Amino acid sequence: MKSLILLWLALSGPLGFQQAMLALSGASCVEELSEDEIARYQSLAAHPADLNAAGRSRLLATGLLTPFQVASLLDYRTRSGAVLSWTELGLVDGFTPEMVDALQEFFVLGEPGGAPGQREDRRLRQSLTLRSAVRATLPASSSPSGSFQPILSAARASTPSAAPAGGGAIAFGRPATTGGLKYEANFGERAAVYYSTRTTFSEPTPGWGTVSAAYYGRRALGQLIVGHFGARFGQGLVQWSGFQLSGYNSLGAFRRNGTGFSPTGSWSPSLFGIATDWHFGPWRLSAGFSFAPSLDHLVTRRDMTRQPIANLTYHGRRLTAGLTATGQAASLEARFALPAWSLFAELAASYPTCEFSATQPDFLSSVRLDSPTTKSVLPSSQSGLPPTVRTDLLAANPPDVSAAAGGSIPVRAVAGAIWVPAYGHKAGIVGRWLGIGKDYSGVALGYEGPALSLTADAAVRPDTRAFQFKSLFQWHPTWTLPLFASSATSSASSVRPSAFPTTIQSSGPDSSSSTQTSDHLLTLQPLLRVQLRWRPSDAVDAPALSAVPASFSNVYPFAQSSLFPIFTADESAFRSAAFPCISATSSPGAAVAEPMVMPTASPLYATTTTVSPSTVFPFAAAGVRLDLRAMLTAGYGPWVVSGRYDAVLGRGFAWNWYAELGWKSDSFSFYMRGGIFKVDDWDDRIYVYERDAPGSFTVPARYGRGWDAALYAAWRPARRHSFWLRLETVQYPWALSHKDGRLELRLQYRYQR
Repeated sequence: MKSLILLWLALSGPLGFQQAMLALSGASCVEELSEDEIARYQSLAAHPADLNAAGRSRLLATGLLTPFQVASLLDYRTRSGAVLSWTELGLVDGFTPEMVDALQEFFVLGEPGGAPGQREDRRLRQSLTLRSAVRATLPASSSPSGSFQPILSAARASTPSAAPAGGGAIAFGRPATTGGLKYEANFGERAAVYYSTRTTFSEPTPGWGTVSAAYYGRRALGQLIVGHFGARFGQGLVQWSGFQLSGYNSLGAFRRNGTGFSPTGSWSPSLFGIATDWHFGPWRLSAGFSFAPSLDHLVTRRDMTRQPIANLTYHGRRLTAGLTATGQAASLEARFALPAWSLFAELAASYPTCEFSATQPDFLSSVRLDSPTTKSVLPSSQSGLPPTVRTDLLAANPPDVSAAAGGSIPVRAVAGAIWVPAYGHKAGIVGRWLGIGKDYSGVALGYEGPALSLTADAAVRPDTRAFQFKSLFQWHPTWTLPLFASSATSSASSVRPSAFPTTIQSSGPDSSSSTQTSDHLLTLQPLLRVQLRWRPSDAVDAPALSAVPASFSNVYPFAQSSLFPIFTADESAFRSAAFPCISATSSPGAAVAEPMVMPTASPLYATTTTVSPSTVFPFAAAGVRLDLRAMLTAGYGPWVVSGRYDAVLGRGFAWNWYAELGWKSDSFSFYMRGGIFKVDDWDDRIYVYERDAPGSFTVPARYGRGWDAALYAAWRPARRHSFWLRLETVQYPWALSHKDGRLELRLQYRYQR
């Protein structure tokens, strides 16, 4: 068995930042993560912890290791000294080869050859990051360019939202600016300090920011945190601050890793106060008290939500058990480690006077507010959200506490098992009961193999008896092809180009050979992703949706291809007196307009197209949403080329396509991206991750009809200085209604020593 492990590790190498982050977070794609969660992983990569020097609390505070793995590593260090290589780490109990590959992005192995009791390194390591952004609005012209003008000019003439007449030079709206500062310092593995503050386009006034300081002990005292902190215990039924995955799209999401208290430099903290933990042999006692969600709340005396948190955990060889209690609820968690099996469960109950829910409120559950870009693309007419809603409220994700009638004790539970029959293969099952409320309770199954993953989740909402079924299939192999004969050799079997360029290189005696690649190797990474959601309660009746899209095959030359049906004659195309029709958001009782007939006088159309408003798009009628994604990434030497196509079948047919070209070296990298999209219904919006500087987050929701382009560059002229630039624009020349474009410039600088 050890020979198989050594062979696996010898043939593998670092995954790259993006793949490692997905493997450790349990997300199936970057779009499922929040801004703070991605920033946390980027901070860990920029300030990697030393596996040979960090103590128990420091290792747990990273959130990347389970209590069992930490205990196993500390025991190995006591008996054998420092871990000399990543291959050796793979022999430590609890560290699988896949886990070792992912950890290389966020940890270092310190000085090789270290012995037990070696002198501790307490050197100061710090970084200062400054960021700024400028965004200008590009008002849409009242006379759109191209041959689409004849059909829309008459329709927009009577539209109240039509842009003012005019043309000529591009008119920029009043620019908006943002800024941010983040400081991080580590005194070896004994102390850490974080401070961050920023402004956003929706909140131009800076607050007090996030401040956190932590001291890590070596004996009974594990750690002491003052300021903002995070708290993650059990499976998250009672206490889990920060980001949580909302579904079971990957096997890694089945089981959460509650790691206790940790300091934070998050832009959107959720707890402010004091926290500490103590270690007594196999026992860990954690206690904390939050005076307010953030320093801003404490200073302004608003939302003074006080929260006591306590946890007692036992770490054994095969059993880990913990009891967690807060001001509203308590839970008991247990984990069993068996040969090839891992069992886990948590049972939680609120106190007789409280009722809790660990999910978001109803009015926030249908949209992503964890991205700062959401506000800029969220249509106020469809969202129903007040403009004062703050995006950082979701990062806290606090329990929803309300009075319970009759003093009942709501109970929530989750239990599951992970089975690993062989290296590279694992399967799992998890069941959850989340109480009588808005949460879905059910059972999920999953399997992960080499380059293949599949999950299925069937659940029901007890209060309304609404049923939903979700399934995800993902195929993502990596192929390496030698194009020419080369004398260069590499111990890595594949090259995994990272979508998150970082300045941190994997450390360790054996890491250099795994990161060296030949210039004559072509690396191909195809990805096929199929995601299905069936929710019968979301089925749309005939009067609620007006028309099946009819393709305009001759509006633009590239619209003739079935792969790019950009322009369609749906209900939202002509919301004017010239072409009356029923909107997709009309109520079921609204009057039905007469069938819409496309004019034949225009040279754009060869035949007359008749669309019946009573016809419903088949997927919308069944309450089905189908997401398809095909992506191909090719790397050759320093060059990387990728392309991605997303298609959504839901309320209608929506799609997004982009292509990217990049070049990367040790000190400089640049990427150019361009794409086009067509999304006519907000419910069919497509989230697309875009490359940005570390600590920044760009996952816009594509909605409307238009194109986008972006330029990203990173430059590290010296070891301590790094610069990032991002320039992007989004335009809507084919929009069905007036919609302004935007132009945005982002700059970031980091000093690190």
